[in-house]
Amino acid sequence: MIFSRKSQKQRTEDNRKRRLGTRREATVKPRVDMAMVKRFFLYLGFGLVAVFLCFYGLSSAGPLVQEGQVSRIRITAEIPFSYVSEIETSKRMEAVRQKVAPVFLLNLEPYRNFRSYMERLGEDLDAFAKVPENTPEDLARLQVAEVEAFLAEYAAGNPFSLRPNDLATLHNQLGGERLRASIGEGLIVLGEIFRKGVYPADTAFNIGTGERLSLFTVEDEFGNIQEVQILSEEEGLRTLRIQLAALDIPRESTIALFRILRSALRPNLIFDSERTQDRVLAAQESLKPTIIEIPEGQSIIEPNSRVNALQYEQLEAYRKALRQSEAGDFGLNALFYERALLTLLLVMGAVFFLKTSRHKVRHNPRIFSLSGILILCNLGLIRLVIELGDSVLAESTPILVQLLPFLVPVILGPMIITILVGAGPGILAAGLVSTLNAMMQGNSLSVLLLSQLVCLVAIAYCRNIQLRASLVRAGSISGATMAIGALLFGLRDNLPLTMVLYQILASVGTGVISGVLIVGILPILENLFKYTTDITLLELTDFNHPLLRKMQLEAPGSYHHSLMVANLAENAAAAIGANPLVCRVCALFHDIGKMIKPEYFVENQRSGQNPHIERNPSMSALVIKSHVKEGVQMAKDYRLPKVIMDVIQQHHGTSLIQYFYYKALQQQKEEGVIESIYPNAPRIELNQVNEDTYRYEGPIPQFMESALVMLADSVEAASRSLKKVNPQSVEELVEKIFMARLKDGQLDATPLTFKQLIKIRENFVFTLLNMLHARVEYPDGKTENGGGNRARKRAAAANQELPPPATSGD
Repeated sequence: MIFSRKSQKQRTEDNRKRRLGTRREATVKPRVDMAMVKRFFLYLGFGLVAVFLCFYGLSSAGPLVQEGQVSRIRITAEIPFSYVSEIETSKRMEAVRQKVAPVFLLNLEPYRNFRSYMERLGEDLDAFAKVPENTPEDLARLQVAEVEAFLAEYAAGNPFSLRPNDLATLHNQLGGERLRASIGEGLIVLGEIFRKGVYPADTAFNIGTGERLSLFTVEDEFGNIQEVQILSEEEGLRTLRIQLAALDIPRESTIALFRILRSALRPNLIFDSERTQDRVLAAQESLKPTIIEIPEGQSIIEPNSRVNALQYEQLEAYRKALRQSEAGDFGLNALFYERALLTLLLVMGAVFFLKTSRHKVRHNPRIFSLSGILILCNLGLIRLVIELGDSVLAESTPILVQLLPFLVPVILGPMIITILVGAGPGILAAGLVSTLNAMMQGNSLSVLLLSQLVCLVAIAYCRNIQLRASLVRAGSISGATMAIGALLFGLRDNLPLTMVLYQILASVGTGVISGVLIVGILPILENLFKYTTDITLLELTDFNHPLLRKMQLEAPGSYHHSLMVANLAENAAAAIGANPLVCRVCALFHDIGKMIKPEYFVENQRSGQNPHIERNPSMSALVIKSHVKEGVQMAKDYRLPKVIMDVIQQHHGTSLIQYFYYKALQQQKEEGVIESIYPNAPRIELNQVNEDTYRYEGPIPQFMESALVMLADSVEAASRSLKKVNPQSVEELVEKIFMARLKDGQLDATPLTFKQLIKIRENFVFTLLNMLHARVEYPDGKTENGGGNRARKRAAAANQELPPPATSGD
């Protein structure tokens, strides 16, 4: 072990100091911890803003649904309300319209034409068949052929297609006055049938219901409107047959007369749509609207049910009633208070988690503010998307309502927090955002499950991300996850295939757009909050960076030294769980200040000239220390991230520049001292050396990565002075440097543990042995007992024994 335990004397002194401090604290009156008070109000403010963004003015009717959509939540009336139901009113109006008898015009013109034709035909036929009185009966009978000839030559023709044998039968059996009387009686019967109204046999005159109506409103020839029972053609023929059978004429004459009159029987009703509509409107105007009363607590929509037209109408009326009732109390109803309380409890749980987990967010107001702002902005975007469901756009585009759950960008905040802060806070943010999103969408468990799953997938794919293109990839994968959820939910709800396809496209599009937005937002957040992501750090590892290119040309030794330090620090960081990329980038830039005066640092002295020889130790120490301030200034000029500036300031801490400090002590010793003329008085030293002059201004390392760069810088610089490279010498060197830094208090502000320091030491030893390994010596063609090779070895050994004038790690 390289770290020995405290001695008994040291433990005794520590206990004494602790007891003295406890007594002093007991005598001092307790003070209010202002930092704790500030944090309390900060957490409370975050919770109140989240409540305002998520639930202020949000309808308690849950998410807007469309007719035919499956509702996954129960919507219950929180307040009693009433509304005029257009659906029920329309049903009643339709029923009234069905009950209103249609109006028909009675057309008697066909009957009049037939009656005048028959009267004239009867007279003409009687005149045609007239014979002398003494003509035998068999000769007086009218023959069918004669009737055919008569009709063929008849001026009025035969428009009703009368049969000659029927006319012959009537004339032969009845003849004269009796014939005209029988035709007249038949016409009277036919007229009565026409006046009742006849409609076609294949038409039922239905008005919307599909059922035949027997009572109709008929306007007669005099303009009178009355409700009568009309007849079909079949019923008219039946009535005609029955009435003619009652005449006192032979059966053959009855049949012949029926066939003649039947040819004239045809529909004579004309539907009057205008008058019918007027009667319908008059009846509907007298109908009062249907008012539906919904008591408090009545269920409007049941879960897992498809919303019908009447439920959708009730839901719309409920939303309107809520807006009117909430206008007076600003929406502060019971549901709002329940959601607000639950939100505050969630925030308290998150704070308690951070406190117990001792995460850096709890101690860093900047990180907490960044995380809180990201969560609130994400919740604001979610609320904005949800509000689209109540906008005019949703009314004109009904499909938008069913797409809203898949258009919500739930991954924005958790992904950015994961990239900037870490996976733990990102998962915590995902839980908050997903839960509040589900509460905003009607406490939907499906929304909660899908949102949480999508966020976890996004966090898994953006941990330790180093390429901006990978952000779009992570967003796309999370969108694909949501698309799978949309497919499963669509199959569960039996949604149309087209709607499922739209939801899948919306899910994928939301994921891709979220990834693109994060790519654009990250640089802005890095500049505003002075935070550096691994993506930016990876971009800074490009050796074509202007500072690194300049360093290669002006201070090549320091550049090579920085590369070695970067390798040491990066490997050690990976071993203890620190950020290897931060260590590598900061190590590459930690000595950029040496470019101002590169010749003052031993690794850049190639001409054999050492400018420190001409200067006193204090001046040399001032030049050596100045590379820290100059490096910070160069980092500011080139807009390097703050973490690099911090490492530049801290990579030497307040350590001692030993070479020049001991050189100054040697000079002081050579100059001597003056003894006091007074007995027992102290000696007066000439040119007394002030140790602070030879110490860096610090501060000491404040975080793991800074401490790793400090240790790697010291170890790499000291390793160049090793005379012999083997595991033992390297281990002794590393242990010596670690113990010196510990005793000097340079690691007191870092969270490194002894266990981690042991791992760092072992990793440094392994890496240094690989970096400083010896190569096989190749023969140069001289074989005189290897004399040339041995001479070169002795010269190399002699050169290694020369002490270095100054190193950057001193």
